[in-house]
Amino acid sequence: MKEKRSPDLPSTYNYVVSFGGYKGPVGAILLGKALGRRDVVLLLQKFGVSEGATKLALKELLVQNQHIIPDVTVSKEQLGRLYR
Repeated sequence: MKEKRSPDLPSTYNYVVSFGGYKGPVGAILLGKALGRRDVVLLLQKFGVSEGATKLALKELLVQNQHIIPDVTVSKEQLGRLYR
């Protein structure tokens, strides 16, 4: 999900990356926040999202506020690393 940032910050948008909850906020797990497109790429790489899927997500986020990346699985180990 893309959020508009304050005009005094260097990047135009914050990005929120979550897993699940795409039909509503219930059940969504926050995976991280990114401060610009480069951080989105790095965050998605941590979860094994392909380069092609990442590029498509960034392209879609230019014109809409959210994008669903299909066929991504988040393991218990990956989730555990988020909260250590």
